[in-house]
Amino acid sequence: MVERLVILAPGSAVEDAQGRLQTAGGRLLARYGDAVWVVELPVDSESAIASDPAVQGLFAGAVPDTVAPDDDAGRLGIAAWNLRHTPSFRASRDARRGDGRAWDDEGFEPEG
Repeated sequence: MVERLVILAPGSAVEDAQGRLQTAGGRLLARYGDAVWVVELPVDSESAIASDPAVQGLFAGAVPDTVAPDDDAGRLGIAAWNLRHTPSFRASRDARRGDGRAWDDEGFEPEG
Protein backbone atom coordinates (compact mmCIF):
# COMPACT_ATOMS: atom_id res chain seq x y z
CA MET A 1 0.00 0.00 0.00
CA VAL A 2 1.14 3.51 -0.82
CA GLU A 3 -0.07 6.88 0.39
CA ARG A 4 -1.00 9.44 -2.27
CA LEU A 5 -2.67 12.83 -2.52
CA VAL A 6 -5.63 12.93 -4.89
CA ILE A 7 -7.15 16.10 -6.30
CA LEU A 8 -10.58 15.64 -7.79
CA ALA A 9 -11.67 17.47 -10.92
CA PRO A 10 -14.17 20.29 -10.37
CA GLY A 11 -17.75 19.03 -10.43
CA SER A 12 -16.83 15.41 -9.73
CA ALA A 13 -19.33 13.22 -7.90
CA VAL A 14 -17.47 12.72 -4.62
CA GLU A 15 -19.40 9.64 -3.48
CA ASP A 16 -18.90 7.91 -6.84
CA ALA A 17 -15.16 8.65 -6.80
CA GLN A 18 -14.87 7.33 -3.26
CA GLY A 19 -16.72 4.16 -4.28
CA ARG A 20 -14.29 3.57 -7.16
CA LEU A 21 -11.37 4.15 -4.78
CA GLN A 22 -12.73 1.47 -2.43
CA THR A 23 -13.43 -0.91 -5.32
CA ALA A 24 -9.77 -0.53 -6.35
CA GLY A 25 -8.73 -1.60 -2.84
CA GLY A 26 -7.96 1.88 -1.56
CA ARG A 27 -9.19 3.82 1.40
CA LEU A 28 -9.66 7.46 2.23
CA LEU A 29 -7.34 8.58 5.05
CA ALA A 30 -8.07 12.33 5.12
CA ARG A 31 -10.38 14.65 3.26
CA TYR A 32 -9.78 18.37 2.83
CA GLY A 33 -12.99 19.83 1.46
CA ASP A 34 -14.51 17.98 -1.47
CA ALA A 35 -11.52 18.05 -3.80
CA VAL A 36 -8.38 17.04 -1.88
CA TRP A 37 -7.92 13.58 -0.39
CA VAL A 38 -5.06 11.69 1.19
CA VAL A 39 -5.56 8.05 0.26
CA GLU A 40 -3.91 4.69 0.77
CA LEU A 41 -4.02 2.33 -2.17
CA PRO A 42 -2.43 -0.80 -3.52
CA VAL A 43 0.49 -0.08 -5.84
CA ASP A 44 -1.19 -1.99 -8.67
CA SER A 45 -4.29 0.27 -8.41
CA GLU A 46 -2.39 3.52 -8.79
CA SER A 47 -2.77 3.81 -12.57
CA ALA A 48 -6.50 3.01 -12.41
CA ILE A 49 -7.06 5.78 -9.87
CA ALA A 50 -4.89 8.24 -11.81
CA SER A 51 -6.90 7.60 -14.99
CA ASP A 52 -10.29 7.91 -13.26
CA PRO A 53 -12.19 10.76 -14.96
CA ALA A 54 -12.96 12.28 -11.55
CA VAL A 55 -9.27 12.58 -10.69
CA GLN A 56 -7.49 15.74 -11.78
CA GLY A 57 -4.19 14.75 -10.19
CA LEU A 58 -2.51 11.98 -8.19
CA PHE A 59 0.69 12.87 -6.33
CA ALA A 60 3.32 10.78 -4.57
CA GLY A 61 5.46 13.79 -3.68
CA ALA A 62 5.01 17.51 -3.31
CA VAL A 63 2.22 19.15 -5.30
CA PRO A 64 3.39 21.98 -7.59
CA ASP A 65 2.39 25.53 -6.62
CA THR A 66 0.47 25.84 -9.88
CA VAL A 67 -2.14 23.37 -8.59
CA ALA A 68 -4.63 25.20 -6.38
CA PRO A 69 -8.17 24.07 -5.57
CA ASP A 70 -10.94 26.63 -5.18
CA ASP A 71 -11.45 26.14 -1.44
CA ASP A 72 -9.40 26.96 1.66
CA ALA A 73 -9.65 23.43 3.03
CA GLY A 74 -8.14 22.01 -0.16
CA ARG A 75 -5.31 24.55 -0.12
CA LEU A 76 -4.58 23.72 3.53
CA GLY A 77 -4.56 19.99 2.73
CA ILE A 78 -2.06 20.51 -0.07
CA ALA A 79 0.11 22.70 2.18
CA ALA A 80 0.13 19.99 4.87
CA TRP A 81 0.95 17.30 2.28
CA ASN A 82 3.79 19.40 0.86
CA LEU A 83 5.19 20.04 4.35
CA ARG A 84 5.36 16.27 4.94
CA HIS A 85 7.60 16.00 1.86
CA THR A 86 10.21 18.57 2.91
CA PRO A 87 13.66 17.34 3.97
CA SER A 88 13.39 19.04 7.38
CA PHE A 89 10.08 17.33 8.18
CA ARG A 90 11.41 13.93 7.12
CA ALA A 91 14.52 14.46 9.26
CA SER A 92 12.41 15.30 12.31
CA ARG A 93 10.30 12.16 11.77
CA ASP A 94 13.40 9.99 11.41
CA ALA A 95 14.75 11.32 14.71
CA ARG A 96 11.67 10.66 16.84
CA ARG A 97 12.54 9.11 20.16
CA GLY A 98 10.68 5.86 20.81
CA ASP A 99 9.31 5.59 17.27
CA GLY A 100 7.39 2.35 16.91
CA ARG A 101 7.19 1.69 20.64
CA ALA A 102 3.92 1.55 22.56
CA TRP A 103 3.22 4.44 24.93
CA ASP A 104 3.08 2.03 27.85
CA ASP A 105 6.39 0.26 27.10
CA GLU A 106 8.45 -0.13 30.23
CA GLY A 107 11.15 2.51 30.40
CA PHE A 108 9.65 4.69 27.65
CA GLU A 109 9.27 8.38 28.41
CA PRO A 110 7.54 10.53 25.79
CA GLU A 111 9.18 13.72 24.57
CA GLY A 112 8.25 16.99 26.26
